[in-house]
Amino acid sequence: MGRMRGGELTALCFVICGIGLLIVGKESPLVLTGCFIGVLTGLIPGLHINLFLPFVGTGMTAFIVGLVVSHSFFDFIPAILIGAPDEGAALSVLPSHKMLLKGKALEAFRLTIVGGLLSGIVAIAAIPLLGFVKQIQWLVPIILIIALLAMISSTKRKVETILIMLASALLGLVAFEHPNGLPSILSGFFGASTIIYSIRGRKSIPPQKPHADVSISPQEIGLGASAGLLAGLFPAISSSVAATMVCPRMRHRQFLAVLGGTNTVYAFAAILAIHIIGKPRSGAAITIANEPHSLFWLVGISLIALGVSAWLAWSLSKTIVASFNQINYRLASAVALFIVISLNMLMGLEAMAMMAVATIIGLVCLHIGARRSSCMASLLIPVLLFYLL
Repeated sequence: MGRMRGGELTALCFVICGIGLLIVGKESPLVLTGCFIGVLTGLIPGLHINLFLPFVGTGMTAFIVGLVVSHSFFDFIPAILIGAPDEGAALSVLPSHKMLLKGKALEAFRLTIVGGLLSGIVAIAAIPLLGFVKQIQWLVPIILIIALLAMISSTKRKVETILIMLASALLGLVAFEHPNGLPSILSGFFGASTIIYSIRGRKSIPPQKPHADVSISPQEIGLGASAGLLAGLFPAISSSVAATMVCPRMRHRQFLAVLGGTNTVYAFAAILAIHIIGKPRSGAAITIANEPHSLFWLVGISLIALGVSAWLAWSLSKTIVASFNQINYRLASAVALFIVISLNMLMGLEAMAMMAVATIIGLVCLHIGARRSSCMASLLIPVLLFYLL
């Protein structure tokens, strides 16, 4: 598709916001409020939007859609700059950290922004074609098996990868039995382990390049949209699992673009699933499941949230990355690690224990040079067993 520049992205954001406003009308201020709050929740390591949902009253659907879509853009920042990801951005730690060390954090973040915006537009355009989804749920186990085999075949360290996958899967089975298990193990696999490993020898973030135009291909846009819809419309599949399934071999830049698309599309697809498959597919969707809104109205809200959030993320990206150049990396990492550990402690001793085990597995991966994406077997294998047993 070629290179995406700021002016082009801004124009595209205004167009889709305009279309959304024609559909929605007067409730647009609620969407904007949600988008601005989503900036804050996304930037704070380990702060999940589900913590806010119990305090949101009825009639706040537009606010919630804005919140979850905006959060899906900005939660890549802690993952890229510190290594403390939210669940949806967990896999971004691997490629984005390498780009950070090369001074390309701005490019990494903007790849996720462009991926989120363009895959989001494609996914929304595909909604009229999704009536068949209810009839193909039986395909999920086959897709999961293919994804697991692809993860093994794509690495030279096959024995180590299989052992890590088995250990991760056992921990995943335990985590699925605990209400806060999945966030805990993902924060260990991809958050705490990254921070601990990198904090030892680095006092500051390498100087970051102040400019970054990014390019994205139609294949990456399509994969991001497909993976996001897969996660949003099929039970027991998270955005991280879906991203692992569609692109186990991609290079860093490609993968970040696809993961950006997957994360954002899942954010609103899980809500649209209320009308497409008759079931809510996320905490936010459950909160608004009984609200009397049509699919067409939800599409309009999603378009506004998508346009505003992408524009905010792109506009603030340079300032956010530049601000991290001025701070002590070791101190920021220590604070992020403290936040991650504290949130797990609040969820109980079991959550803390699971995070500790996951952190050890993540550190082993880093030490032996195995791909930490193999830790996603903690989700893939339990989901596969859910379908087969």
